[in-house]
Amino acid sequence: MCPASTPGLHKTSDGHVRVHDGFPNHSNGATALLRCPPSADRPTVSAAIAPWRSVDLETAAFDAGCVISALRSYAQWDVTPQARAVADLPILLRRIGDAPPGLPQSMRGAPTDKCFCGLRVLELSRVIATPLSGKTLAAHGADVLWVTSPNLPDLPPIDREFGRGKRTIQIDLDSAEGEAALWRLLDDAHVFVQGFRPGALAGRGFSPETLAARAAERGRGIICANLSAYGPDGPWRARRGFDSRGGQRRVRCWIMRRGIS
Repeated sequence: MCPASTPGLHKTSDGHVRVHDGFPNHSNGATALLRCPPSADRPTVSAAIAPWRSVDLETAAFDAGCVISALRSYAQWDVTPQARAVADLPILLRRIGDAPPGLPQSMRGAPTDKCFCGLRVLELSRVIATPLSGKTLAAHGADVLWVTSPNLPDLPPIDREFGRGKRTIQIDLDSAEGEAALWRLLDDAHVFVQGFRPGALAGRGFSPETLAARAAERGRGIICANLSAYGPDGPWRARRGFDSRGGQRRVRCWIMRRGIS
């Protein structure tokens, strides 16, 4: 478990920040950045945060590989370079290859009580946002296999909630055996869902274009669905982010719009 000193909002010299503490490495990284011991209590962490400007601490955290986000109003968000890069970003649909027309063979003649019966989905994700998409597909009949890493800590309450209806497997992508195992699973998948930063899996050879070309060699197609905190473009595209950070921005904007203090 992560220490209870870091979660939630902390006051800075010019506003507030929120520290992501869902994983021990993030919580420990934040306390190290603030020069606090890992066992520091909340008042100690808050006192270390207080002299910082929100954006300065957010930037320092990004450089240090941990996740601390500044709380922004609509006006403050709109002037950031990332907001300008994704100002009108919708759900982006991009053709990555060709596939035979019609439904996959496994969906033809499948039970019709749920619309995605026979659809095989491979999901690589953590925490909430992307696992929710896999959970939704499973609820509508898809065969969802959730792949996680044996090298990362578990989050039992979240994993139980968002693993409903899925099969699960752990694969170590740092090993040749794990990489080969993932390719075998991808060769059998109709949909590949992943929730990592843009380029993270592509850097390991699993880009959408590579997956589409490999599927085409087998006379098939594949849908690649990607979800990241800051979108596929812009200067913040490589920043770590989690659902609570996005929720923080939305809630702050909702409060500012309604004049609630």
